[in-house]
Amino acid sequence: MPLYLVWGGEDALAASEKTFWRQGLRAGKRPPAWVNLSSGQVAEFTISSGGAAIAALALNDTKVRTVAGATPDHAYYASALTLLADLADRETEERRP
Repeated sequence: MPLYLVWGGEDALAASEKTFWRQGLRAGKRPPAWVNLSSGQVAEFTISSGGAAIAALALNDTKVRTVAGATPDHAYYASALTLLADLADRETEERRP
């Protein structure tokens, strides 16, 4: 979801996701692959490289891709997310701080 919000210029609507990622990274935590929004339960495994690309886009910080502790993943879905995040970054770079 944050991918499409940032891509569509609605960065503010992804504030809770950005806060979650930013707080976790500051605390030295590796971002989980998913979070259950009802229970708060988090995955026991880390975010994929595609997820890290989305976090980097949302946080406007390319370093997140390498320091997030993302699981190296060249599978179709992770690769597709990475490509979409790269495309969104290119298309939105002019309006981003």
